[in-house]
Amino acid sequence: MKRHSFFRGAAVAAVLALVGASAFYGLSFAVGSKLALNIVAFVLAGAYIAYLLRGSNERTGRIVVFTVWAAITTGVWFLSADLTLQLLTQTVLISMIRTLYHHARVLAALLDLLLSAFALSTAVWASAQAHSIFLSVWCFFLVQALFVGIPASFKSAEQQALTPENTRE
Repeated sequence: MKRHSFFRGAAVAAVLALVGASAFYGLSFAVGSKLALNIVAFVLAGAYIAYLLRGSNERTGRIVVFTVWAAITTGVWFLSADLTLQLLTQTVLISMIRTLYHHARVLAALLDLLLSAFALSTAVWASAQAHSIFLSVWCFFLVQALFVGIPASFKSAEQQALTPENTRE
């Protein structure tokens, strides 16, 4: 298993953007652009969550987390076909799953949620400026790749030195 890094996240962002744009253009002819956007958002979020889970050292609960994500996403889809609600739901779920598997503190979770909100706003801005699915998806996941910069712990060097795993008896 390979650890997450910004460059790996940027590569994943590029692949997801390419797949998302291709899938959208292919699906939009068959089912219409509104439904195609919902399907692409669902599939890309699932792929990104699988990427996050694969890169985590935590092994427990992966199937449950993925199943809960799918159930919530499906429920939101059936309750409201609104793309805005779907995107907000996916963004919050991505942040929550990253918090569960990659962050240990509340401050890190809040920073991750702010990063996810910024990623969504960046994607909306890119969509408004360029009218490109590829750029919107790439901007969203590129900003999401910055989560590796959020420290796992906000302890000082002295506090970290005093933790039980760093002390010898």
